[in-house]
Amino acid sequence: MPFSVLFASYAPFGLVQAPLFIWLAAVGLFVVTLGVLLWLGYLVRRERRLYERITQDLRAIKSKYNADLRNGLLL
Repeated sequence: MPFSVLFASYAPFGLVQAPLFIWLAAVGLFVVTLGVLLWLGYLVRRERRLYERITQDLRAIKSKYNADLRNGLLL
């Protein structure tokens, strides 16, 4: 593909006419953005599972050592 083809007007959808490298850049930005959003979603789900597991462990400890805290220090 010659270099001048990148600067020729091209309208893949018939609405907007732009050089080919602009279309490639737009598609690239969309793909990269989608990839980052998917990666961040994966990280959020991983952290949420970790915090849910920690919460369950803390609730289990609380039920195991259930002390009435309204009576002051336990001796």
